[in-house]
Amino acid sequence: MVLAENHSKWWGIVRGIKKLSVAALVVASLAVIGSGAALWRTFDLHSGESAPAPATTVPAGPALVVVPTVIGKDGMSAAADLANLKLQVSVVTGPSVTTAKNKVMNQDPVPGTGVPEGSTVQLKLSTGPL
Repeated sequence: MVLAENHSKWWGIVRGIKKLSVAALVVASLAVIGSGAALWRTFDLHSGESAPAPATTVPAGPALVVVPTVIGKDGMSAAADLANLKLQVSVVTGPSVTTAKNKVMNQDPVPGTGVPEGSTVQLKLSTGPL
């Protein structure tokens, strides 16, 4: 009697494994079919070429402006040059033994950098020697 019960349980487990195996096979087959269908949609069998990528539209942002060099210029004319390019200006000052008073001794961002219109360029003006 015990042998018959164990035999019955064992066959129940085997049937369960078979059902799981069939289910796994069905899922794997569907995945392969689905991926093949996706490839079919992206590859033209007649011409051998890939299908064209869908067009994407990127909204236009502000125009880029190349920051000019204003180092060595008078602070007011440097600020006017940058304002004409639709750039904002911030000013800091500091002493310098090599740059005359009210002249630009440094700028950030550096000349040649592309920045969006309306960006701020920081100018460091000389206050002259200490």
